[in-house]
Amino acid sequence: MNKQVNSFLLILAWCVGLLLGFLWGERPFFTDPPVLAPVKLEKELSPRPPPKEMAVKVSVERIPDPIRKPSLKKRRPKVISKVYRVDNSLVRSGMALVGQKGEHLGSFPTITANYRVNLGFQTYVNSLRGLGGRFFIRDRRRRKLVGEVDFQTLYLSPINHLDGLSPRSRIISSESAASQYIELANVMFGKGQYQMILLLPLQIDAALIAGMEKALRKSGYDVRDFISLQARYEKDSRGLWLVVVKGTHRTFDRIPFRVRFNLDHLHQSQGHET
Repeated sequence: MNKQVNSFLLILAWCVGLLLGFLWGERPFFTDPPVLAPVKLEKELSPRPPPKEMAVKVSVERIPDPIRKPSLKKRRPKVISKVYRVDNSLVRSGMALVGQKGEHLGSFPTITANYRVNLGFQTYVNSLRGLGGRFFIRDRRRRKLVGEVDFQTLYLSPINHLDGLSPRSRIISSESAASQYIELANVMFGKGQYQMILLLPLQIDAALIAGMEKALRKSGYDVRDFISLQARYEKDSRGLWLVVVKGTHRTFDRIPFRVRFNLDHLHQSQGHET
């Protein structure tokens, strides 16, 4: 009986041993993982040498410093300055230029004068009438004088004569004091396009042309090369002045002037109106 038990136990132990051996070989618990031996490549990869640097010639060209030219500022033209007394000598020189009846006046520039700044209309009228100037109403459409302005009676008088007057007229524009005479002309002569003008003695126009011709010739200009002259009136204790301040050349350059004419001197030297 005991032998049978022992044999059974031995067989059982042997079976258990086989089972444990099988399980132990399948799952190696609590063992270090296997170390893999490094695999040698047939040809070891050798590092490539860095590419050779190419020699490049670099030439540095020196750029010269820019030459700074001085800025050409437009020079202001020199002001042509002169003072004249409108006397008999200047009148004679002018009459030789414009003709005894002013037939050559068209060859010379017109003079546009501003009276509003320094005189005002009433002083302008009194001063120019004292020099022999006369004011008229003209029909622009027919280019005909229809009446002479009488500032005393506020009326338009018939025109008796135009002896000694310059053919160059000065138009009185944008002047409220002239409106009443223009309205009067519409009543007296019918509806028309009327304007007030001033006619100066030819001697004054001749003296102005002679004075400008002398002043400009000394500065290298010909007065005939100017399209127009701009001026203003001034009045002081020495009399009435016409000051030419600027001229427009035929090249359209504007030339500054300060050519002064004492207009009262002609009246004083002759002792009567001209």
